[in-house]
Amino acid sequence: MTEIFAGSELKIARARKHVIEFEQYVADHMDAHPPKVTRERTDPADEWSALNTHVEVKVLPPEAGAIIGDVIHNLRAALDIMAVSLVGAVSTDTENVYFPFCTDANELDKMIKRRGFDRAGQDAVDLLKQFAPHRGGNEALRALHELDIQDKHHMVIPILANI
Repeated sequence: MTEIFAGSELKIARARKHVIEFEQYVADHMDAHPPKVTRERTDPADEWSALNTHVEVKVLPPEAGAIIGDVIHNLRAALDIMAVSLVGAVSTDTENVYFPFCTDANELDKMIKRRGFDRAGQDAVDLLKQFAPHRGGNEALRALHELDIQDKHHMVIPILANI
């Protein structure tokens, strides 16, 4: 574990444990409520007609969303803790420091300053800009931020899909 990022690494490790918990939760749910598969022809009288397959899966209970919310929150918190750690490495003033997100690239400089990340120094700011934490930039990073906000105000509802 890198000492400066120990707090962030602990949050990431905790998120991994939640992912394992979620995977087991889904497996247990599927064992208790196996999918029901039915097939029917579009024209029952014609054995060559198209075959429709229907799969019914019982919806996951709300607890599944809470587990996913814990994963999201721990990963998002790891970013804020990292930002505080970077600022703390060069300054004693770590108050009101957050990992900056913004709606578009034009706002990034302003948000870096507003979130106190500029106090981490120019090298850290330059590196952060490469992460492009805005819409149209790093979509996965931005999605993490938006899901964290959603989970704070509404329940995240996981959907099972086999695509």
